[in-house]
Amino acid sequence: MHPLSKWKSLSVEHILVPEQKGGRLQLVSDRFGITLINQGRLRMERDGVEHGTQAVDITDGAAWLSPPGQTSVLLWHSLQPVEITRILLSSAIFAHFAGHGLGRRRMQALQKTPQQDPLVALLATNLARAQDMGAEEACVATLMQFLASHMLLQQPSESAVSVGALSLHRLATVISYFQEHLADSVALEDLARVAKLSRFHFIRAFTASTGKTPHQFLTRLRTDRARWLLEHSDDSVASIGQKCGYPNPKHFATAFRRDVGCSPSQYRQQTLQRLLRRRPTGDQ
Repeated sequence: MHPLSKWKSLSVEHILVPEQKGGRLQLVSDRFGITLINQGRLRMERDGVEHGTQAVDITDGAAWLSPPGQTSVLLWHSLQPVEITRILLSSAIFAHFAGHGLGRRRMQALQKTPQQDPLVALLATNLARAQDMGAEEACVATLMQFLASHMLLQQPSESAVSVGALSLHRLATVISYFQEHLADSVALEDLARVAKLSRFHFIRAFTASTGKTPHQFLTRLRTDRARWLLEHSDDSVASIGQKCGYPNPKHFATAFRRDVGCSPSQYRQQTLQRLLRRRPTGDQ
């Protein structure tokens, strides 16, 4: 196991177990964990769950959440290599999404049973690749927040890639294009061209892949980028809006309020107040 991250808001670990007859790996952290099985078939035992120790068989593409302090023990008996990606992030990342009733229910479900979701696997893989390439934290924070929201707010029936969906390669190409052009005007024709599909076919295939239309997906990415910048930068609200594809401050405020429930300025103020409440009295 070796951590690759120098980011503050999250870290990503690659865990590669060579071919061997059997093995055991214990995972525990003081932060929330998203664990993805990239390759291999194994059995997971966890304590700290509602009814004591839980065991479940998992295979390629399975992902699950682990709250702070929960211990997961992975066991395998296979001659195949086992590849695991583990993303660790603070509880605050989930606070916004888990505040919804659906988010709370999905968090509880994902702590009990791993889910098979190609989009989760793709996003986790892209986060790991971004670290390998030395990407800026502000760029990948959007993907991280989208991954959290997708896991917590999508119904299980919606999150599985259905018939007629984009291939994972095409979907990865489109998501990368979104990431590179969050500050630009993005046209459906451009996205269809990147995916090498007709406009009509692209819309249907993308929606089948993600559970969102291209516009909804782009809006969520922009909102998540804006939230991160409001929390971690001193840029003006107008400047942040421009970096997220909203050159008009009024349009930015309207779109942000629709997704988050408050204006960008109010969100920044609420974030500051939360930080002040957490600060020890001696530091004030």
